[in-house]
Amino acid sequence: MLKTPDRDWWTRHLASVPLPRWVGVRQRFPREREPDLAAAVHRELDRPEARSALTPGAKVAVGVGSRGLAGLFELTKATVEVLTEAGCHPFIVPAMGSHGGATADGQQHLLAGYGITEDALGVPVRSSMEVAELGRLANGMPVYFDRLALDADLVLPLNRVKSHTSFRGPIESGLSKMLVIGLANHAGAQAIHAYGYDRFAANLLEARELLLPQVPFHFGLATVENAYGEVARVEAVPAASLPAREPELLLESRRLQARLPTDDLDLLVVSELGKDVSGLGMDPSITGRYAGNLVGEVRAQRLLVLDLTSASGGNAIGLGLADVTTERALLKVDLAATWINATTSTSVAAARLPIFMPSDRTALQLAVKTSGEPDAARIRAVWIRNTSSLESVLVSEGLGRELEGRGDLEVQSGKGPSFDESGALEPLWE
Repeated sequence: MLKTPDRDWWTRHLASVPLPRWVGVRQRFPREREPDLAAAVHRELDRPEARSALTPGAKVAVGVGSRGLAGLFELTKATVEVLTEAGCHPFIVPAMGSHGGATADGQQHLLAGYGITEDALGVPVRSSMEVAELGRLANGMPVYFDRLALDADLVLPLNRVKSHTSFRGPIESGLSKMLVIGLANHAGAQAIHAYGYDRFAANLLEARELLLPQVPFHFGLATVENAYGEVARVEAVPAASLPAREPELLLESRRLQARLPTDDLDLLVVSELGKDVSGLGMDPSITGRYAGNLVGEVRAQRLLVLDLTSASGGNAIGLGLADVTTERALLKVDLAATWINATTSTSVAAARLPIFMPSDRTALQLAVKTSGEPDAARIRAVWIRNTSSLESVLVSEGLGRELEGRGDLEVQSGKGPSFDESGALEPLWE
């Protein structure tokens, strides 16, 4: 049995650590967006390259993932409507690798959390872990594909194109990754991750070339999001165009991506992490903390995470990349879900146990004390809700003075966190 820290001792020991004063900062990012998601889906699926594949009577497996895409329900509903109007027989297939505890029921439950149900969409949701092996790469890696999707007349993956949390390459998260891993279920996710992230991008490209001639994939529906969590682009990408177009969409995603107001920090405070925020709980391109060998642009001496999102379902992947957390966060951790995710993705560092404190206040005090700059007036600190919410952030008062006058942000009047008598953080984010 774990011997837990003496709560009262830590509270007394850290009581004298001064906390910085905070000011609000509102950042401005490019805000390109699709004004009507349903209309965008209809527009794209009416393109000749897509419409020609929609044969009346065709069984269409619509691949939907677990990443919490912006507008996921609206995008899926509109896709199903277009397919039905074309005389097709669509059904939903979870395309999320090993997520949901690597079980069919778990994956169906994750989709239901986004409103993706048979009752809501009027089409079946068919979930299974069964796969077929399509072949092997030169290095021996097996390539799998979901049997339900493989038996369909058409596979239509719907996914967001963005940077991946653990590797770099010409393609990262997007349609290709959903085809190779999301629609390969637990077996496929295990297979590619077992070969490590150093060769991940190359294996992904080779697996895609092996897979494409063997599966009924004619086009996919890709989205790109802006820094405000809105859909900036919806695009039907034909199979023939995928190798050239997906890298272009990745570059567009990076251009629109949100970022912190500065890269050089003593302390970064993250109010919540979760799988609904990022595949690694926190987007490492924002925090600078990766589970593998990648080195981020952001340099934070200390990273404090206060809580898990409710939608994470206890999957605390990414918490191990923090230096300090809270007892409250640890009590929400589902070790089974976290460890399955960590071992499947080989991101074991992301599932480690950080130092945890009895309250939000003591956790913040410990992070400040060990940040290398204990002077509250000089500490360079940023506080964010999560790595998907960066429009409004808090910065330490000293850093706020440095940021004044920048055209891409506005330093606002003083505001900051407050704690109750137990040291719990009062509601901070609307």
